[in-house]
Amino acid sequence: MYQNESVYVKVHERTFTEKTFTFSASRNMLDSGIENILSNYIGSSHSSFPNLSLSSGAYNSSLPQQRVVYNLDAPLPFVGSVESHSTHPRLLEYKSQSNARNTNHYTSFNYNPSNYLAASNPKGYFAAENFLHIYRPDTQFIDDASDVEEFVKEAFRTTTGEELPGHIRITICNEEKFKLLHTSKGGKWSKGIQGFSVHLTKEIVVKQNKLDVVMLVIGHELGHVLSPPLSNMHDEEAKAFAFSVAWMEQIKKRDIGGLGRSIRLGAPAENGLHNAALKFVVSLVEAGKDALAVFKGLISGEFSLSKKRQLESLITFT
Repeated sequence: MYQNESVYVKVHERTFTEKTFTFSASRNMLDSGIENILSNYIGSSHSSFPNLSLSSGAYNSSLPQQRVVYNLDAPLPFVGSVESHSTHPRLLEYKSQSNARNTNHYTSFNYNPSNYLAASNPKGYFAAENFLHIYRPDTQFIDDASDVEEFVKEAFRTTTGEELPGHIRITICNEEKFKLLHTSKGGKWSKGIQGFSVHLTKEIVVKQNKLDVVMLVIGHELGHVLSPPLSNMHDEEAKAFAFSVAWMEQIKKRDIGGLGRSIRLGAPAENGLHNAALKFVVSLVEAGKDALAVFKGLISGEFSLSKKRQLESLITFT
């Protein structure tokens, strides 16, 4: 219904957990359509997008008013099915670290838990290259999401036993469009940024790259958007890594996209946040836990780095 020229929308999410949230958006925003929004943005250094007012039983704190694009990128090459839940949409980035061997395979991940509506300077990285053999077969350059649609669906199906949810939106685009979408979210642009996702709208956007890198970027992003973000940033990263490990295990085992020989499992992370998160996941897997079970356990609260550290602290002082 319309109230004070705003649309109030209620969304029910069914993934590994069930959550409901509501938000309001200006009528003009939803009526104008994404193409008009994007066309109005092009050529302007400032966004004029209307604000989203968010409310949820899961979060009591209110967000500062910020500009945000709803339905970020339409039409998208393929659409999958998870509905939005969180009142805190967040921007996740992969950023190039190196041009070693004249390739652009080196990608990194930045999680900013303090501001879900805009990018910030990266503090920690997930490097897809760490999970790929240095000497591996070259792969196809991916310039459209339709090129990887079947690989993503197969990997998701074999990883979870379910079909890719219909409202997970994935797009792969050239740098010009990628830059526009990224900056429209308030992100600080850098040529090295490889991909990002927005939790509120379940959107994953990846810059054109080789198949092996694109598949790992998508897998890690899925680990974030498949459930509401966790309050502890280490647990959130562990959650994404747990799904990534399960995702890569299936790609390697079933040679999805011909990438079986390219995947290198058990690779170390390169920074404190991701190193701790990955080590935590690996320790549970080595103890006999299934990677997907670790993913679900982090969502439910059964597993947590904070609990592990509390236990270690008690052991230290006793």
